[in-house]
Amino acid sequence: MTTKVTAINNHFQIIISAVSPLPMLKATRFKVGDTVALVSFTSIAFKHELKYINLILSKQKLKVKVATHTLDKYGYLAGKDIDCAADINTMFADEEVKALITSRSGWGSSRILSLLNYNLIRKNPKIIIDYSDITALLLAIYPGSGLVTFHGSSATSIWNKFSVAYLKDILFEEKAMS
Repeated sequence: MTTKVTAINNHFQIIISAVSPLPMLKATRFKVGDTVALVSFTSIAFKHELKYINLILSKQKLKVKVATHTLDKYGYLAGKDIDCAADINTMFADEEVKALITSRSGWGSSRILSLLNYNLIRKNPKIIIDYSDITALLLAIYPGSGLVTFHGSSATSIWNKFSVAYLKDILFEEKAMS
């Protein structure tokens, strides 16, 4: 059984079932050398930020793969909805990619929920992490695919000692946080 996820853009409301009818699915933990996909679908990402993102993730011994439309602009959004959703679907299908992280938070994730391929996401579980507006995407992925998602730093967040240690504990070591 699959869950239909419907986004309603009027009044910025999202209708999502609270529980997934699918069994819970967890992505595999990070290993040194894994590839993280950088995607943008809310606020516009800037070229100079890619250097910062590469530096931050390479310090964690991770490689970065930038999605095709990461630097697109469509008004104040990070590209057209169809292109942003295509980037997410493409990165979930990419066997090299072990995780997705967004360049930044903002507004617009509810616009792409109905364009995502939740069966593809289920068949290719990956870590996906961010916060703020991306919460809509995180909440849609679980009932749509059963995949557990993570609420945490975006690529352009401040990666201080606390946030790095927290993410390493969860995503590399699979430690439970309480």
